[in-house]
Amino acid sequence: MASQKVLTLSSLSKRLEREQYKNKKIGVITGCFDIVHLGHIDLFRFAKKHVDILVVGLETDQTLRDSKGINRPVHTQKDRCEFISEISSTDYIFPIKHTISYGVNLEEMHLKYLDIYKKTKATHIITNTVTDKYWRGKKERAKRLGIKLLKQTKARTISTSAILEKGKSS
Repeated sequence: MASQKVLTLSSLSKRLEREQYKNKKIGVITGCFDIVHLGHIDLFRFAKKHVDILVVGLETDQTLRDSKGINRPVHTQKDRCEFISEISSTDYIFPIKHTISYGVNLEEMHLKYLDIYKKTKATHIITNTVTDKYWRGKKERAKRLGIKLLKQTKARTISTSAILEKGKSS
């Protein structure tokens, strides 16, 4: 991982511990970000307006296959980390190491994300309530941790799945 913005969760936790003492607002976004599009950029910009440090956690390739289908991801987790690190509104990126099986064991998934938010010293969990079908779980985790849920409530009519479908039909 070439960028100094891309760290393991453990290394990031140590670095953010220092930042936390400076009373910084730390926002965390987790997701796929397989093919970066303007909807993603809008979310990162929205988040950065409200936090001092924006952290992005990228799901594993297997998590994407399980949730989006066998033809996903288009880009590996390593490549996605590199792409996102080039976006100026992001401060740190980390690859999520465990596969999340959505809907299989919700409590296990819930605990894994709670651990991520604790390790990143998150003061804000960031989501888009229009495009993120898991935003209610994020709301519950924010409440449980006593941190803020920052909700973007509008979205461009674009998605990675729509981009891929358009490519198939042309």
